[in-house]
Amino acid sequence: MSMVWEDLMATSNLAHAISTLYNSIIHNKVAFIDLNNSVELAFHIKQISQISSLPESGTTPFGEHNVPLLSTAHGFGEREEEADQVLAPKYTLLFLYEPDEILTMVPHRAPHRAQNWAKFLTLKPTETFIHLTAKANGRFRHLARDKNLPLYVIMTMARELISLDLARAMPPLSNRAAYYISPIAPIAYLPSQARAFKTRFPNAPDLGTILATISAGQPRRWDSIVLQLNLPQDVLPYLMRTGWLTQLRQFYFIRIPREIKLECIEATTAEERRRAQESAEDTILLDPYRASREEVRWIRRLAEKIGGGGGGFGRTFERLAKYLDGKSAKEKILRREQVGRRELEAMFEAVENVGGLIVAEHW
Repeated sequence: MSMVWEDLMATSNLAHAISTLYNSIIHNKVAFIDLNNSVELAFHIKQISQISSLPESGTTPFGEHNVPLLSTAHGFGEREEEADQVLAPKYTLLFLYEPDEILTMVPHRAPHRAQNWAKFLTLKPTETFIHLTAKANGRFRHLARDKNLPLYVIMTMARELISLDLARAMPPLSNRAAYYISPIAPIAYLPSQARAFKTRFPNAPDLGTILATISAGQPRRWDSIVLQLNLPQDVLPYLMRTGWLTQLRQFYFIRIPREIKLECIEATTAEERRRAQESAEDTILLDPYRASREEVRWIRRLAEKIGGGGGGFGRTFERLAKYLDGKSAKEKILRREQVGRRELEAMFEAVENVGGLIVAEHW
């Protein structure tokens, strides 16, 4: 029977394709199928790459090697026409495997030759990439220039890695950001994960020591952890892709101080004004996008306090107020509005100075 099967595999392209598909899927790998040297297909079981809330208590839906990123900062639709949203100019790729592993898992059809993949996989998760039409001199354009790769090839390869669950589009990692142990970290697999970490980073402290240092006290900037433990630069992306860490992000609410309310009172009699003044108190707006007429007046008056007649930061504040609902992380605002980070942080500081901002921090 085995001889018949081997003969069938050698002579039938369809039988070989079915065998490849089966063996790849049961081992959670991508199956690349070549039908009669004319049609190339790729099949795999799509993995959950990101979640924004914790799984139900008592459940363990994720295994050792498929822990998703826990974050509410970014997310993308599944439709093909939304692909370019994933490749936003201020984003990068986090490879989910080592570059040499990815080389064995990707198709090498034109124009994705092995040498092109080797060049492409030098991309670092701390550097952003750009749209094809962008004029900025981003990392992808450096690749096109320095590695002699056409930019359209680079962008196509990026999309392919994302679609095959071999990379994740996300805001760049930064040594200035704070990271902490993910609530869904694979703690149950710590012994095997520690061995794998030691093999990958033989000269670094052991995984348990690193996790204990990160967990001690309040979340700290990553550069302070690196300085304390003398860590290699590749440790951060490794811990992110294996599900151990998540980034501490900032979310914002609009706070309407009592004095703003008092300035916006519309009363026709002295008694009405007195009652309005007595009932006025600080308010947090939970949904500024659907603000009532009265809340809109408060927001506009707050904008005047910030920027003087709605100009400057006041104008930016009014435009971005819809994101200050406690659900939109700073990175989401940066991606959707294409506002500069320094400008955004300066605007937040101006709003805080007039008592109009509450900052929350979580994943």
